[in-house]
Amino acid sequence: MKKNSYLLIFIISSLLLVSCKAYLIKKYNISDPKIESISSVKKFLAEKEINNENLLFFKDLESFSSFGETYSFGYPEAYFFNKQGNLVDYRKSIEECNANIDVFITDLEQNINNNQVYKVNKQISIQGLNNYLISSTKEINPIKIDDTKTITVIISFATFIGKLNDEKAFDWVRLLEDKNVNYYLLSNDLMDYWGIDMDDVEINY
Repeated sequence: MKKNSYLLIFIISSLLLVSCKAYLIKKYNISDPKIESISSVKKFLAEKEINNENLLFFKDLESFSSFGETYSFGYPEAYFFNKQGNLVDYRKSIEECNANIDVFITDLEQNINNNQVYKVNKQISIQGLNNYLISSTKEINPIKIDDTKTITVIISFATFIGKLNDEKAFDWVRLLEDKNVNYYLLSNDLMDYWGIDMDDVEINY
């Protein structure tokens, strides 16, 4: 397979950028990533008793890499979109990390409309994210606007990040289940349909 610049994926580095860094690998039983399939990710969620109906994947490796460069993503992470489809940053300042997401969800409807405290980023939209993603049936433009729900939430996870899923991503999902929101799970796993193998992946601890 031809090596392109986007084939160097810094998996653990991306995770640490968002998740407050330090000793996460050992504490949370983070393992080396491996190539997954859509069915293996769905099985993983089923074993965790997490609804996998609204499941998102990156279209290809280039989409995965470009998304990371554009949006500085990490995982687990949560993205909140208002009724206009624009991102609302759950952080009150750029120094905050995702430890405050559960607090933001608690009063979600009030917080997402409090734009004096939580800033709207019109540069990041549902429409823009759809360019990178597919559904579990490989449908394009998988994130749908639900007119009956004014808030859309995307929660990212990965099968290899151990207890971070349980204590963060899946905990956020359970908090959202009682809310009138449209939510999706975004897999940050390396996928078999991208046509790569582990020799294409560089892992930086």
